[in-house]
Formats: sequence, C-alpha cells, structure tokens
Amino acid sequence: PPGGFNSGDLDNFEYVNADGSGDPWGERTPIGSHIRRVNPRGQPIKGQSIPGGSNNDHRLIRRALPYGLTYLPDEPPDDIKRGLIGHFINTSIENQFEFVLREWINSSDAVGSVRIDRNAKGPMIGANEPDSSIFEIPQPDGAPTIRVTGFGSFTHTRATAYCFMPSLTALRYIAGLGVESPR
Repeated sequence: PPGGFNSGDLDNFEYVNADGSGDPWGERTPIGSHIRRVNPRGQPIKGQSIPGGSNNDHRLIRRALPYGLTYLPDEPPDDIKRGLIGHFINTSIENQFEFVLREWINSSDAVGSVRIDRNAKGPMIGANEPDSSIFEIPQPDGAPTIRVTGFGSFTHTRATAYCFMPSLTALRYIAGLGVESPR
C-alpha cells in the first residue's frame, strides 16, 4: 500500500470479531485447518475457562529445527532420514501441549457452535485414518462444501522427550547455592 504497512498488522487479526464479522464460518481459513486449531485467537472454542475467557491459557511457543539432508523432489527416492524436531515451550504440559493435541487437534467439537464432521481431526498433525479422515472447506454464497477424505497422518512421531527448562531466576538461584568441596 502507499506509504508501506506496519509488519505488526500482519498478525493483528481475529477469526471472529466482536461484532460477528471476520470469518466465523471458515470460508477464508477453514474451521478445521491446522493454523486455526492451534491458534484460535479470540474465537469461542473448547477450553475457555469462562464464556468470553481467553484462549491464551493454552498457547504454546513453537519452534522447529530440520534434520537430515534437504529433500529434492526431482531426485530418486532414498532412505535418508529427514524431518523436523519440534520444540513446544510452555508452563504446563497438561494445560497447554497435551490439551491442544487432545482437544483442539484430535477433537471435532473444539470450535463450539460451528460444527464440523464428527470424524474431523487436525489435517496436519491429527491422528487421522484413511478410512475415516475428512477435512471440510466451506464455500461462500451457499456453494457446496469441499470435502477431502481418505488421507492418513502426515506426521509421524519418532520420539518424545518432556524436558524441564528452568527460568533465569531459577538458574541464578541454583548458581548461588555454592558447592561444598569433597574432603
């Protein structure tokens, strides 16, 4: 736009605004899409402690590191192990990481009043089975919903480690304890 734009505006939006505008039925960003399931922003969704409560109770800091050689689609298939190592940083494993996987990714009723197929799970990391998977993409103006079916899981967990990462305050405390020398 003329005069540029503030890059902070790119992430300053809601799926459903207070006046009901936005994308309440998922025509621009489908209700069951990965991005909308893992960060519903202010949309009413399962797990808000009170009506109008915050979805921030379940937010995670997510970072990923690739491993293995770069995949080149024009090269013949190989047996090289490659993928992503995911880091999910939070203060409560149960209320954040496990809640998001159980209730928002692998549950079809996560989004409250907007109903999606009862078999719908998160398309990217949900526990999908080819015989029951479904992803729905609503269309505007009453056009038929697009339904994608028959896909399995796109991600495969090879290992999991729950690690404790102490705060800087805790590290300073531990460092200040001192060590007794052996006699």
